[in-house]
Amino acid sequence: MLTQGFFDPPPGRAELAAELDQVMTGVRDFEETLDRLRRWAGERRFQVGVQLLRRALDGAQAGAALADLAETALAALLPRVEAEFARRHGRVPGGSFAVIGMGRIGSREMTLASDLDLILIYDAPPVSETSDGPLDHQLPVTAYFARLSQRLISAITAPTAEGRLL
Repeated sequence: MLTQGFFDPPPGRAELAAELDQVMTGVRDFEETLDRLRRWAGERRFQVGVQLLRRALDGAQAGAALADLAETALAALLPRVEAEFARRHGRVPGGSFAVIGMGRIGSREMTLASDLDLILIYDAPPVSETSDGPLDHQLPVTAYFARLSQRLISAITAPTAEGRLL
């Protein structure tokens, strides 16, 4: 509450993404990635909550701000989870992975108590049979994306020293 701009209207996705990129600069490992992301999201959630209590934001504005925050955090987290997972198992050549927000995040009506309703989907060329990692860590395509999904969910939900993500 002492920082400059704390009571300014919440920034949009582009500004949030630029801010988060700065926060994530110099991260040494995956655990620090999770902690910094949680700290940043927690501070931004607190800001929205205080502004909501002070009636500087109405419910619709707060819902949109929280959705922007969640989308920005997920957009920053996914490539980091994929990179961490790829270090061990490689990647699926030509494969892609997407996160779709449903429920309150999808409708941009999030509250401070909202959970994330996400659909995780993947696509891979029919010729891809396994990931391209080291032979002893290659995974069949379906197992690869199932485990990548589990890793993303764990990165979102696992508590760290900085608490929960969203």
